Amino acid sequence: MHYKIVFSYDGSDYYGYAKQPNKNTIQGNIENCLKILFNEDITIHSSGRTDKGVHALAQVADFNTNKEIKPNNIAVFLNKTLPYSIKILNCEIVDDTFSSRFSAKKKTYVYLISTVELDIFIGKYVYINNKLDIEKMKEAASYFIGKHNYQNFTSKPDDYDDFERTIYSIKFKKIKNIYEISFTGNGFMKYMIRKIVGTLIEIGLGKIDYTFIENNLDVHDRKIVNYTAPSNALFLKKVFY
Repeated sequence: MHYKIVFSYDGSDYYGYAKQPNKNTIQGNIENCLKILFNEDITIHSSGRTDKGVHALAQVADFNTNKEIKPNNIAVFLNKTLPYSIKILNCEIVDDTFSSRFSAKKKTYVYLISTVELDIFIGKYVYINNKLDIEKMKEAASYFIGKHNYQNFTSKPDDYDDFERTIYSIKFKKIKNIYEISFTGNGFMKYMIRKIVGTLIEIGLGKIDYTFIENNLDVHDRKIVNYTAPSNALFLKKVFY
C-alpha cells in the first residue's frame, strides 16, 4: 500500500527533518513509530528537508508498506505514539505514481519578524529587532522575485546540477505586532530562504543596500553570502500539488 501523510511539527528540539545517526529528527521519530505499527522497516519520503530548528505547518510525506491498515487508524496510532511536538493532520491511501517530492508544484514558507518585544512564548518563534526598516526590506525583496541563479544564497554543494529556482511571490503581511513574510516558489535549496531573509534584515538595519543583491544574484563566481537568519522563525506553510 502507498500512503500519504500530512503533518506539522515544532522543530525547536530536533536536529532537522532528515534522519541522522544518533540524532533526534522528525523523520526518525515517525519511522520508528511506523515500524512499531507495521512491524517492518519503513522509509518515508517527504516533500523536502527542513533545517535544524525549522518548523512545519503542513509537511507532506509518503511511504510504502506490505500491509494495509485504515488511514485513520494509522493517524490515531501515530498521534498517540509520537512526541507532542509532531502532529499527524491527515493520512490517506494514494496512487503509486504520487511522490511527495516530485509531484509537488510549489511551496510556501513563512518567516516571522517583529520590531517590538513580544511575550516570551510567542517570541520563541519570531525574529525580533526594533531597528528594522520594514519598508526597505519590502522594496529589497522584489529583487528576488522571478527565476534566478541563487548559488550565493544557498549552502547547497557545488557538485549539484544547478542553482536556478523561481520565486513567484514574496509578501509581507502584518498581524498585530508580527510581520509574516511569505515566500512561494517552485522549490527552495538548503538555507536559501534564511540567507534571503538574512540579507533583507541587513538591508533593514541599513548595513548594506540593494546593490548587494545585484552583486550576488545571477552571478558566475560563487561566493556564498554570510547572512543567515535564525531558524526558529521559519515555517514550511504549504506544499501545492
